[in-house]
Amino acid sequence: MNHVWGVVLMAAGVFLSTGCVSDPLDTQRRSVCLRLLALTTFEPDSDDQGKVVRAFVQPADSAPVQWYRFELYERMPYDINPRGKRLLLWPEIEPGLPRPDNAQWHQRLGAYEIVLPVTEPIPRGKRLLLEVTALTADGRHCSDTVEIESNSNLTGP
Repeated sequence: MNHVWGVVLMAAGVFLSTGCVSDPLDTQRRSVCLRLLALTTFEPDSDDQGKVVRAFVQPADSAPVQWYRFELYERMPYDINPRGKRLLLWPEIEPGLPRPDNAQWHQRLGAYEIVLPVTEPIPRGKRLLLEVTALTADGRHCSDTVEIESNSNLTGP
């Protein structure tokens, strides 16, 4: 009887130490092709007439990106899906074109700085979620989300 338990424990140890073969498609689905850096903030715009979101998007692999789409959501704390009501959806930005007026490449960060004008009223002093989605040239959609605060000292729409 002890011999049987010894074999069972040894087999369990071998199984646990080697693991299972993972599906190669699963790693492709979970691949990361961008990061939204924590430098992303709400700010007054340069002429103090409104506010902007200054987003920093870092491509994480060499796949060319066809477009970026930005969305701003209310944050729903204590919810399994923290994205609440969508507050803003900006037009898609194509980084492969000659530099758009609102995008600038930062070599040190290895990231695009993209300035997004805020055209709708935003609740002040609230925690919000900014989500960026990208479509790569090979057809992958990837996204990242960062939490930002709409500061109470901002003016504008």
